[in-house]
Amino acid sequence: MSSPSAPPTDQRPAEGGPPERDRERGIDVTHGEPPAELLEQMAHADELNMRLRRSGRELCFALSGDGRSVQIELRDTDGRVLRILSLSEAIELAEGGDLPG
Repeated sequence: MSSPSAPPTDQRPAEGGPPERDRERGIDVTHGEPPAELLEQMAHADELNMRLRRSGRELCFALSGDGRSVQIELRDTDGRVLRILSLSEAIELAEGGDLPG
């Protein structure tokens, strides 16, 4: 047990690289930004979100009534559930398909 006045211990090896446990797990702590593919996916999700909001709708993900699965809810901007989307409808929407009624 260290005292509150004790200096913090350095968890990194002396050479300045990541701790051994991180190297063993394959965690790249030297990469300073998310992969380009992830940034593209985030931009696509934002475009879909903006398109839905312009139409007065939003998607929400919630546990089903029995708590065994996730359902995709199409809601209005007041949070009222307009309908539950099937997975295929949600995928079609994500791919640029028409907004469900």
